[in-house]
Amino acid sequence: MVIKLRWLLQIYRNFQDLKFPDELTPIRAPGLDEPFGRRLISSGNLIPGRGMKKSLILSSDNFTTYIVMPSFSGKIVWITGASSGIGEALVALLAKEQATLILSSRREDELRRVQKTCGLTDECCLILPFDLEQLGNPSKLVEIVLARYGQIDVLINNGGISQRAYAKDTDIGTDRRLMEVNYFGPVALTKSVLPGMISRKSGQIVVISSVAGKFGFFLRSAYSASKHALQGFFESLRMELFADNIQVLLVCPGKIATHISVNALTADGKRSGRMDDAQANGMTAETCARRILEAMKQQKEEIIIGNSREQTAVWLKRFFPHFFSKMIRKQKAE
Repeated sequence: MVIKLRWLLQIYRNFQDLKFPDELTPIRAPGLDEPFGRRLISSGNLIPGRGMKKSLILSSDNFTTYIVMPSFSGKIVWITGASSGIGEALVALLAKEQATLILSSRREDELRRVQKTCGLTDECCLILPFDLEQLGNPSKLVEIVLARYGQIDVLINNGGISQRAYAKDTDIGTDRRLMEVNYFGPVALTKSVLPGMISRKSGQIVVISSVAGKFGFFLRSAYSASKHALQGFFESLRMELFADNIQVLLVCPGKIATHISVNALTADGKRSGRMDDAQANGMTAETCARRILEAMKQQKEEIIIGNSREQTAVWLKRFFPHFFSKMIRKQKAE
C-alpha cells in the first residue's frame, strides 16, 4: 500500500512539473512491468480528456505517458490587456501557434505595436480597443468579433490594474474603480461571450487573477478584494458550465516583471509611477505566459505561478492560517 501511494505521488508530481516544448512530452515513473506495458501499447488505449486525448504508452523499464497537446491553430482567441506585460507575451506565443487573435486594451497604438512585433496580419488579428472601467454592456464588442470571425473559442481576461495605498487612506472612488476594472469588467465581458460557447458546447475562459486573490497584503486592500471576487465568481461559473464542456482556468501569478506596480493606483487614484523592487526582480512575463499556455493546454482549473516563497505562502495560508498571519505581517510593505 505504501509503495502504491509513493508511486501515485510521484506521478502526481510529474504531472505538476510538466513542460511542453514539443507536441509529445514523456513522463517517467518506475515500477511497472513489461507485460502490462506491452498490452497497453498493443491495445492502443486512449484516455479521453475534456477536449484533448492522453495516450499512455509503457516500456519495459519505465512508465511513460505521452500527452498529445491540442493546438490553438485556427482558434479564435480574445485577449484583454494585450498591449503589454503578460498579455503581450501571450499574444506572441499564440501568434506562433497560428491562432486568430483579438487584441484589446485602452491603447490602440500599443496594440498596433504588438500586432506588428508579433507579425500578425490584419486577416488573423483584430484590434479592438476599449476601457474595462467604461465597458458597460460589451455586447456590441462581441457582435463586432462575431461578425468578423463567427465565434470565440477562448477568452483571456488579462486586463486589470493594481493598487499601492493603505486602505485607511484610499478614496472610495479608487476602491470602486479597482472593482470595476478588475472584477465587473471581466465578468461583463465573459457573460457576453458565454452564449456562443454554450450553444457550441465548447470554449475556454482564462482569468488572470493573482496570489493576492488567495490572501491579502499591504497596500492592496481593494486590489486583493477584486481578485478574491474573481476567484469566487469564476470558481462558481466553472461548476455551472461543466455540463456545457466549457473550461475555466484561474491563473494566480505572483511577482512578474511587468509595469503593474508602475501603473498601480495610489490613494487618490493617480498612477504610482514607481517600480517595486520585488516586481523588477520577478519572473519574466514570457516565462509566466508559457506556463499559462501549458495550463490551458492541460485544461487545468487553477495554476499558481511564482517562486517557491509565493507558492509556499499560498499553501501556508490554506493549512496553517495562524502561522501564515504571523509570517506575512513581517513582510516589507511595498
